[in-house]
Amino acid sequence: MGEAGRLTKFAGDSEDLSQALFEAKVDAIQSQCFYAENRIRTEMRVQFIAQRGPKDREGVAPFNYFVAITGPGGERIAREIFDTEIQFTGDKVQSLVVEEIEPTIFLKAGENGDYYRIYVGFMLTEKELAYNQRNPR
Repeated sequence: MGEAGRLTKFAGDSEDLSQALFEAKVDAIQSQCFYAENRIRTEMRVQFIAQRGPKDREGVAPFNYFVAITGPGGERIAREIFDTEIQFTGDKVQSLVVEEIEPTIFLKAGENGDYYRIYVGFMLTEKELAYNQRNPR
């Protein structure tokens, strides 16, 4: 997950945490792979957790995330973008959402699952990525 594993959304141009709408992270990933002939179907449950920021007035943390698959040599062979949101109900300052996805990997002759990796992360703007790089956790 690395730098794409967390997201801080601000109300304006300031990167002061007093201006945050929310902070979110990829909290947990559970996966199970099923082999069938020339493919691997993966059932994944990705849990995102978010904390409401002081500038949130909507009670919701909307974001986009990606699921990418790399093959032999680390070459990216697929990437799909999803959108979701985390609702903050009542006085809750923290909440979560679990996304269920099923990426499928098509194998070439002689390959197995060891050649492939699946990555999940937030779709970050350049500014959001730079913020994560300046503020490692």
